[in-house]
Amino acid sequence: MDDFHYMMQKHANALTPNEIKKLTRIRKAIPKPDENTLMQKVITEDMANKYLDGTYNTIGGSVARAVDTKHLKTIEDYYYGLRLDYEKTLFSTGDKYYYTIRFKTEKLDNLVIPIDSRFTSEYPFTRNGFTSGNNGRLGIPEYVLDKRVSPKIGAEIWRIKPDGTEELIGVFKEENNIERFYKIK
Repeated sequence: MDDFHYMMQKHANALTPNEIKKLTRIRKAIPKPDENTLMQKVITEDMANKYLDGTYNTIGGSVARAVDTKHLKTIEDYYYGLRLDYEKTLFSTGDKYYYTIRFKTEKLDNLVIPIDSRFTSEYPFTRNGFTSGNNGRLGIPEYVLDKRVSPKIGAEIWRIKPDGTEELIGVFKEENNIERFYKIK
């Protein structure tokens, strides 16, 4: 297990070919999400507001299975467990709130494991299929939506306070033939 933790914290370029094979085998053994898998994406307050006012209605970028993030409770847990400390990040451990979209989607062909050379972001992005985790927080299996997807009806936006308390603030639904996130009144 110590080998695994060591390997998942390294960028793919820092791993030996043997370590890459081992880590890739572990990563590919994790069941791929299906249309009933609850996924999660952490977003900023500005993004949450744009989802709630109808500016945004699709989801893209880095996501995770919600079950894999259960150990992340506080803002610091999310920040270090998901390695939101990348260059030019919009996140801080001092943020008043974090926001998360929890959703299911039928567009799973857009969901990829970020383990090949087309993913070029700098560390702490690992390109090994896992977030590296930091400050005592475990990393998680990571996916990338390489094209934006629509969530299924019932997707939710949650506000997360620094202590980990969560509040449901929005739901994806159809009103007047328009599918988008609506504020909880």
